[in-house]
Amino acid sequence: QSEGSSDVVFEFLDFENKPPHPNPNIKAYQKSQVKVEDVSYQYSNSNQNALTHINMVIYSGDKIAIVGPSGAGKTTLAHILSQIKTPTEGSVSFNKEDTRIGFLSQNPYIFTDSIKNNIAMYNNEVSDKTIIQ
Repeated sequence: QSEGSSDVVFEFLDFENKPPHPNPNIKAYQKSQVKVEDVSYQYSNSNQNALTHINMVIYSGDKIAIVGPSGAGKTTLAHILSQIKTPTEGSVSFNKEDTRIGFLSQNPYIFTDSIKNNIAMYNNEVSDKTIIQ
């Protein structure tokens, strides 16, 4: 079972975390690390927006949670923030080029192993202090 789960994790890492847009909108003068301005998104097979007029700022070190009912647009917003999708309207800007956005899937995969190994993803260089944090 864990072998199947690891296939899903590696497929996700190989595909979903590679932004299709290698030239993010960089505004070095921007104080926030990420700025979402009036973003809307409509899927090509839909007559209505999945997201409408979203505005937010994320500062370095912020940890945010995007919560809501199924179909509210949480995954769509996460994909826009990580540049997997491009907004239909509005813009997303970053204050530096190497900004990394990570998000947890709605379907987390837990390996049959220790909590430490699940958090560190088997990276022995991660300290116990970092894991506890």
